[in-house]
Amino acid sequence: MNYRIEVAPRREWHDARGEKTKKQINDFLKIHVDNVRTRDVYTISADITPAEAARIAEYLTNPVLQTSRVGGSALTAEDNGCRFLVIVGFKPGVTDNVGRTAREAVADIIGRKLAKDEDVYSSVEYLLYGAGLTAEAVDTLARKLLANELIQTVQIFSASELTGELPLNMPRINAVGSIPVKEYNLEVSDDELVELSKKGTLALTLEEMKAIQGYFRVAEGRSEYGLSANPTDVELEVLAQTWSEHCKHKIFSATIDYKDLENGESFTVEKRNSDDTFQIRFNSTDISTLQENFGHIPLPPYLNREDEPEDAERYQTVYASVPGAIAAPTAGLHFTPEILAAARNKGVNIGEVTLHVGAGTFKPVSADYAEEHQMHYEDYTLPDAVAALANDTHARGSKVLAVGTTSVRVLESCCDENGLLIPGSGRTNIFLYPPQKPRAVDMLLTNFHLPC
Repeated sequence: MNYRIEVAPRREWHDARGEKTKKQINDFLKIHVDNVRTRDVYTISADITPAEAARIAEYLTNPVLQTSRVGGSALTAEDNGCRFLVIVGFKPGVTDNVGRTAREAVADIIGRKLAKDEDVYSSVEYLLYGAGLTAEAVDTLARKLLANELIQTVQIFSASELTGELPLNMPRINAVGSIPVKEYNLEVSDDELVELSKKGTLALTLEEMKAIQGYFRVAEGRSEYGLSANPTDVELEVLAQTWSEHCKHKIFSATIDYKDLENGESFTVEKRNSDDTFQIRFNSTDISTLQENFGHIPLPPYLNREDEPEDAERYQTVYASVPGAIAAPTAGLHFTPEILAAARNKGVNIGEVTLHVGAGTFKPVSADYAEEHQMHYEDYTLPDAVAALANDTHARGSKVLAVGTTSVRVLESCCDENGLLIPGSGRTNIFLYPPQKPRAVDMLLTNFHLPC
């Protein structure tokens, strides 16, 4: 049986992804849309009952923020006014990480592993609103913004085509017959190597193509398997895919230029780094002006809304003083001047450290084992007075309470094996996990994070 499970933000809440998409369509593509709503779709092809499908939908949904349904028509009464619907899914053979994770979740929910011929596929649907939207404009924004057609498929439906159920997204590989294997001669000029990469959509640089060229020049034992000295199209594709999987900047290999026509600032997005950050070149070195014109307050994703001007003050600790972090240390947001004064009146000694929270704070742990996770670097400063205060506290038999993991990173990065704090500034990528134990911190006050 095949089931379509749809999960969408509740109408009473902001659709942060939809609002972000709307802004990008209006700002970058100059195509006007009144509203964009989004929803996640899981297509399950498995031997399960309708009751099990309903239970899976329930478990895949955050009931506070989302609604879900199994099957049904393309649009509901709440979708009234939708002009076009765009479906973005993965092409057959492309790794669908969301679908793969959902597959594991489905197995846990129904209490058995899925068979080899059973699977889960993910896709995202964009509901576009706007009386002036045309089919041509929607085709442009779908292919230029919503999807990467190297790895994804795009389906576009107008309102008149959305009267029944939508087709199921099931990108299976159905190989029929035989496909001839091509061989490529790599003993060509550098320009021809680059052209080969482009024509084959390999997304490999000249340096990488030359590395492959060098490998096949000395490769041995190929004749034993009926292969010549030249690589096949399959081998080149596997090499390109492997490079893409392990070097994530390959997913983003284009150069994007942006210019603000009102104030003249411009920047070029040059590449995506292997740590999922981007390398951007600005036409100005005036950081404060760039932050003012392009910057946004990085609200936690669980707030599920775009930032507002008031957030510049609200999403900030009362004791913040040194610019440099890209996000506020959320545990400290609970403190007011009155609370800090009350603590001091009760004899609590308060010391301030600096940690410039980096973009890596938003990066989840994706490795299967903690020791394989690459922790990001952040700049810190531990003042002399604060180090002395903490050392004296421990000498008197009292305890040091760190407010937030940001403070923990500073203190644990600056202590020796005996827990003695040494003041200074530097960069840290410390990552604490069992059996390691904190040496400088006795207690931690951390923020309560809402479920995403």
